[in-house]
Amino acid sequence: MSPSARRRAGFRQDIEGLRAVSVLAVVLWHAGLPWLPGGYVGVDVFFVISGFLMTTILVTELERDGTIKLAAFYARRARRLLPAALAALLGTAILSLTLLPSHRWPDIGRDIAASAAYVVNWTLAGGSVDYLAQDQAPSPLQHFWSLAVEEQFYIVWPVLLLLVPVIFRRRLRGGVVAVTAVAFVSSLAYSIYLTAANPSVAYFVTPTRIWELALGGFVALGAAEWHHLRRSVARVGGWLGLAMILLAIVTYSETTPFPGWQALLPTVGAALVLMAGPAAGRHGPIIALRPPPMQFLGKISYSLYLWHWPLLVVAMQLLGDGHQVPLVAGLSVAALSVVPAWLSWKYVEEPVRAAGSRFSRLTLTRRSLRLGFNCSLAGLIAGSAVFLAAGPQVPDESPSWVLPEAVQVVRDPFGAMVLGDDPIESEAGVAVDVMEAMDPPLDALEADLPAYQPEGCHVGLTATKPGFCEAGDPDGAILVVLVGDSHAGQWLTAMDLLGRANGWRIGMMTKSSCPFVGGVDIQRAGATYWQCLDWNDAVRADLLTMEPDLVLSSHASYGIEPGAMAEGLERAIAPLEAVGIRVGVIRDVPRADENMRHCMLENPQELTRCSFSRESGLARAGTGQIALIALRPDLPLIDLTDYICPLETCSPVIGGVPVYRDSNHLSATYVRSLSSHLAALVLPLVPSDPVR
Repeated sequence: MSPSARRRAGFRQDIEGLRAVSVLAVVLWHAGLPWLPGGYVGVDVFFVISGFLMTTILVTELERDGTIKLAAFYARRARRLLPAALAALLGTAILSLTLLPSHRWPDIGRDIAASAAYVVNWTLAGGSVDYLAQDQAPSPLQHFWSLAVEEQFYIVWPVLLLLVPVIFRRRLRGGVVAVTAVAFVSSLAYSIYLTAANPSVAYFVTPTRIWELALGGFVALGAAEWHHLRRSVARVGGWLGLAMILLAIVTYSETTPFPGWQALLPTVGAALVLMAGPAAGRHGPIIALRPPPMQFLGKISYSLYLWHWPLLVVAMQLLGDGHQVPLVAGLSVAALSVVPAWLSWKYVEEPVRAAGSRFSRLTLTRRSLRLGFNCSLAGLIAGSAVFLAAGPQVPDESPSWVLPEAVQVVRDPFGAMVLGDDPIESEAGVAVDVMEAMDPPLDALEADLPAYQPEGCHVGLTATKPGFCEAGDPDGAILVVLVGDSHAGQWLTAMDLLGRANGWRIGMMTKSSCPFVGGVDIQRAGATYWQCLDWNDAVRADLLTMEPDLVLSSHASYGIEPGAMAEGLERAIAPLEAVGIRVGVIRDVPRADENMRHCMLENPQELTRCSFSRESGLARAGTGQIALIALRPDLPLIDLTDYICPLETCSPVIGGVPVYRDSNHLSATYVRSLSSHLAALVLPLVPSDPVR
């Protein structure tokens, strides 16, 4: 189509250029460019553009025909979006099977299937609250979350607008405004609430983003008026809008609570650019948005968005640490992703779009719906194929490391047992390149978790009410309780054995990413983790009620000054000590600099590559614990570091047992092997007879 023809068809160069700004922000942010820490807001600009265009199409049809042909609308969306998405999904499947390690295939396969079904934003939201998933490398399909949000909007929005003539009868435009206003206000209010309450989930779920699309809808509803804006007003508004977008890109960061009200800055900015439009004239934002490179990037923006992230994830695996890539490499991959994006636009997007001119409207609708269904089905099949290519991940029968208690007693020494009484002098702690047999095997290591009873007693990020796990001797007169985050919970495996051997009841009250502290502002995604504050208050109240004989606390590292954390830890335990409850601290384990399971799976013949410095590992562990002991030298510190990392370099495998199941949690089997050493430190703290 010639430029003049495109203009006659309503083509707007400013929108094409705004797409370029959006996709550039996202791509360069993903590539690691440090000057654009808020590049993720490009997605929000896309949402406003989509809401504007879709509402324009739907309201025009509604006012012209008095109805909306849903089948035709869905057919157009399917023809426009799904073939290019399928090409990216198939490309990602091939890249994953050829360049990414097999242990990642099951998760990637699931994400491909969820992306093909356009529900991946909900699966990512679910995964974001799972503390077990925090150490996972990013999914090459993670960026499909925004496409899923748009697709869900495309399904629901025309149905809502179709109800307007039924409810509002002749006041059609007013009814559409009312529906859009309700969607905007309710979604924005929920977005503000959920961003404060659960920012990890708020980022992905559809209800927190609908208002951004509705904002674009408002711009569409006033389109007839924007053309009559005074040129000076439109020009100032347009440049102001573009400046607002750029301000968010350069000043926001991963610590900015988002979306919430903070998303108003880039989205209102995008709305102002759309409103200014042609009325701003040739000295408006079009100056920056019209140059050929911007028009080219805007033209291929959809395919560029689809392709750049899978290529960057592969580069993270091959050139980086699995989570990030060196800046030069990231920028190079981002530039190279233009090639598959252009090929996808030229040979997939455009031919499919142009093919519609050969068919009648009814035939085109039927063929497009069939095409969309087949694209989604093919994506589901591709995801299943990638998932199944990895083979079975968990044995059908009980794994060999889950042994009856009687067998454990006579089992050959394993794990920390082989270190003896002087682990620093033991050669068993030296890292080796090859370990012929490991227990558990690496492909089952992820499932080597503490057996919490009852299930769900370790609570997630959103919970404020403590659960209570029970282990040890159910009839024991002595009660010992573990409190803290998942780093406290990992000790339940050994404490269970101690409880059974000594007649103790073992309790556990733990919450994801929440240490047992008082008066400390724990942050998540840049917002106060208020659920942790409420949970801590409830835990202290429960402990004061149940009056255990011993409370053992432990936690991971947090971005808080150690002295401030130590004071918060002391504030948490002071009420317990005031009523005679004894408290001890289990020192946190040295934290590796990468996921140890992944590293060992990728380097089975060079396991020493997975070793890390004991000094740096301890520096990354247990914020404030050592400062607490300096503040309170009378407080018992249970330190098993010498049995976890006895030498200057921490070995990934000791005594035939993988020490870690990720970067910061011990495997349950290794914890079990520490039970006798843990007993030597805990027994002196427990009274022979219950105090209460």
